[in-house]
Amino acid sequence: MVHGLTETLLTVVCLLVCGQATAQNANTGLRKVYEWVHGGLLYQYAQDSSFTLLVFNVPFRAVKADFEVHVQDTSNDGIKRTLLLSLRHGSIPVLQPYNESVPASFVMPEDQESHHLDTNNSHNIISEAPAPGRLYMAASILNPLNNVVEYLRWGDDMGGSFQINVRAIYTVRTAVKSLPAGDVSTSNVVTGEAQTFGFMVPAFTTAYSIVVSNCGTNGSSCPVTMTTSESLSVSDQSAVSVDCRQQAERCVLTRVSPKVEGESFVTFSLDDVKGIENVTFDVSFSMLGCSAVAIPYAERLMTDNGVEKNQPPQYKYLTGYDVNEAGYGVTDSPSCVNLGPLGRYSKSSDSVFNAFFGMWTTEGDVVPEIALVVPDFSVEVRTFTIQDSVDTGGILSILARVADDDWKGVIWVCAMAQRVGHNGSLSECQDGALLTLNTTATTNTSAEHDGVNEIVEVMDEALLPFPVAGTWYLTMQSQCLGSGRPEPCGVLPMIELTVTMQQCGPRGCGDYGTCQQYLQGTELYASCECHSGYRGLGCNDGTYGLSKGKQMTAVYLLTLSNLAFIPAIVLALYRRFYTLAAVFFFNSFFSAFYHACDTSKVYQLCIMNYGTLAFCDFFGSLLSFYSLFLTMARISDTLRTFLLMSGALIISVFVTEDRHNEAFQLTPLFVSGIVLVVSWVRETRLRGKLYPSKGRYLRLLLPGVVLAVTGIGVNYGLMWHQSTYQFTHSFWHFALMVTPLFLMPPRGWHSEVKRGLSVSAQDIIRTGMQPEPRQQQQQPLPCRQSVNIDHDEPAMFDASMNSISSDDRNRLI
Repeated sequence: MVHGLTETLLTVVCLLVCGQATAQNANTGLRKVYEWVHGGLLYQYAQDSSFTLLVFNVPFRAVKADFEVHVQDTSNDGIKRTLLLSLRHGSIPVLQPYNESVPASFVMPEDQESHHLDTNNSHNIISEAPAPGRLYMAASILNPLNNVVEYLRWGDDMGGSFQINVRAIYTVRTAVKSLPAGDVSTSNVVTGEAQTFGFMVPAFTTAYSIVVSNCGTNGSSCPVTMTTSESLSVSDQSAVSVDCRQQAERCVLTRVSPKVEGESFVTFSLDDVKGIENVTFDVSFSMLGCSAVAIPYAERLMTDNGVEKNQPPQYKYLTGYDVNEAGYGVTDSPSCVNLGPLGRYSKSSDSVFNAFFGMWTTEGDVVPEIALVVPDFSVEVRTFTIQDSVDTGGILSILARVADDDWKGVIWVCAMAQRVGHNGSLSECQDGALLTLNTTATTNTSAEHDGVNEIVEVMDEALLPFPVAGTWYLTMQSQCLGSGRPEPCGVLPMIELTVTMQQCGPRGCGDYGTCQQYLQGTELYASCECHSGYRGLGCNDGTYGLSKGKQMTAVYLLTLSNLAFIPAIVLALYRRFYTLAAVFFFNSFFSAFYHACDTSKVYQLCIMNYGTLAFCDFFGSLLSFYSLFLTMARISDTLRTFLLMSGALIISVFVTEDRHNEAFQLTPLFVSGIVLVVSWVRETRLRGKLYPSKGRYLRLLLPGVVLAVTGIGVNYGLMWHQSTYQFTHSFWHFALMVTPLFLMPPRGWHSEVKRGLSVSAQDIIRTGMQPEPRQQQQQPLPCRQSVNIDHDEPAMFDASMNSISSDDRNRLI
C-alpha cells in the first residue's frame, strides 16, 4: 500500500516537472509514456498565423502516438464548430484549410497530417510511425468561409471562445536487436514471430543494401519476407518489402536516399509455408555514401570567392575542361562528392530569420555567393543546418542560376532534409525541393527589347515555409544535351546558388499584407498578416479581396464625412461658445485621421501612433456631446466648468480602460443629460410655464433629437454587417455632427444666467427706454422677478440689453 502510494506520488511529481510519465510492461516488451500539454486559448482560423501551437517530445523507438484531445467551449454559445489539427515532425505545420492559392515557387510540405474534428466532443487521434524528437501540433477553429472573408475584409468578429488540452500516450518498444554494418549476423525466424533489427544510418549515406543468404531450408527458395522502414510501426508508409522466394540464393533489398543521421529498421517474417516452422539465415548490411575525393579534384569542382575574382573568365567557366583529366571517368567516378558544409552568417543581430548560408573564404569569413561546378558523372553535395526554434519559423529560400549562358543541358538541384540524393535518381527528389535549370527549354537565350538584345537568365527558385530542423543536403548533377539527346559533358557547367533564411519570403506579403512575428511558448515564427480580404502565404489570393477602388471609396467616405462638423464649429464660434468649438474641432480632426489610419492598409495615413489616434477619436466623440449637453443646461459658469473638467478626466479614464465598453460610453452622456433635464425642470418651475418654449421644442430640439437617434440607429443597427460599415458610419458622422446646429443654445445664453436674471425683452425695453406718463405712479421693480424670456429671438435680446443704461441695470439687479 505504501509502495503504491509512493509510486503514485513520484508519477505526479514527474508530471509536474517534465510533463511525462512512464508505465512499463516487461511481458510484451512495450511501455507507455504519457505527456500532457495545455494549449490554452484556441485561435480561430482566418489566415496562416491564426493557430494555437502545441509541441510534443516523441520518445525514441515509439511505435505509435495516441493523442486525447479535449476542447472546452468557454463562451457557452452552443454553436458547433470544426477543429482543425495538423501534425508535423520537426517543424510547424503549414495550414491551408480553405485551399488558398499558393504563391509561385513555394514548396508545400508533404510530411504533415491533418484531422477535422467537432468541438462538442473529446477525440482520440492515433499517429502511426511518429519519428523521435519534436512533434508540432497546430490547432485552430474553422468557421464558415463567409465569416472568414468578412473578418479579412473588415475585421468582423467571428465569435466563440475555446480552450484545448491534449494528453499524448506513446507506445514504445524496448527490446530491439541491433544490426551492425559490414558484419554478417545469423538470425532465426519462427512462423508468427517476426524478428526486428535496428541499425544506424550515418550522414552522407546515399543508399544501403541488406542481404539475406544461406537460408536454411530444403526448398529452392527462402520463404522470408524482408521489410525496411524508418519506424517501428507496421503501417509506416516509408516501408519497402521484398519477397525472398522470388530471388535466387541471395536476397537483396536496396534502399535509395534513406533518412540519415537516425535509426532505421528491418523486419524478417516467415511466410506461411507448409512444413516449415522456422528458418535460419545470414544477414549482412552495407552502405553506399559520398566517397572521399582527391583534393585537386575537389578544387576543380568548387571555386573560392577570393580566387574567383582574380581569375580570368575561362577559369570560372572551366572552358575546355575534360572530365578525364581529373582522373575520374564516368565508370570509376564516386557516387557523390562531398564539398563540405556551408557557412552561416546572420545579417543583423536584431532580426530573426535573416541569415544566409555561403562559402568559406581563406580568411575564415562567409560570403553569400556560392559558385559551383556541377559534374554529370556524379552527385555533388553541400550541407547546411536548420536550427530548431531558430530557423523553423521562417522561410528557406534557394535560388539557382546558370552562370554560363552558352552551356546547353539540364542541371538538377535537390534540397532534402536528412536525405542525400542518389546518382541517377536526382531528378525525382522525393520529399524535397527540386530546382531544374534547363537551358534548352527556350529556343533563344536572348530576347530583343526596344531594339536591344537582352540575355534571358536561366534560373529557378524554391521557397520552403517552416523548414524542418536538422541537416539539409544540397545535391546537384548536370546532363549535357547534344542534338536533343544526352551526351557526356566536355565542358562542365557552373551555377550560382543563394541560400537564405527569410521572414516572409523574398517578395514579402505584397500590397495586401504585412510580415509579422509571433511567439507561442518558446516557438517564434513569422507569417503574413493579410487584409482587405486577401489570403494565402504571400497574401496573393485575391478571390475575395477588395479592389483598390472600394478601399479608396471607404477611406474618402470615413475621413471627409468629418467635414460635416465645420458648420457646428463656425456656429459655436459665432455664438461665443469657444470651449465647445475647440472640442468640436478636436473631435473632427482626430476622427478624420483615425479613419485615415484604420480603414485601409493600402491607402493609409497615420500621423501618430494608432493607439493615440484611436484614443483621441473615442475621447473626442464622447466629450463633444458631454460638452454640448452642459452648454445647453441652465447652470452657472462655475458649475459648468467644474463638470466639464471632471467629466473630461473621467472620460479619459473610461476610454483608456475599454473604449468599446457601452457602459463607459453611456455614463458621461447620462450624467450630463441628467444635469440638463434638472436645470430645465427647475427653470420651468421658476417661470411657471414650459421651458424652453414650445416653438423651440418643435422647430429645433425635436429635429435635432430625431437626427441623432437616426444616426445612432443606423450605425449600431447595421454595423454588424461590415461590408456596409463605410456607409453607415459615414452617415453616423453626418448625423451626429449636424445635430449641434439644432441643439446649440442661442448667443447670450450664459451671460444672462450669470446675472441671475430672467426677464423678457419687452420688459427691458419698457423699463429702460420709454418713460412712464406723469399721471401713472411708478411701480418699483422687485429684486427678483421670474418672467418669461424668449430665447428664440437672440438678436432682439442683445439689442435690448445694449440699450439699457447703467443706472437701469443697477436698479434691475
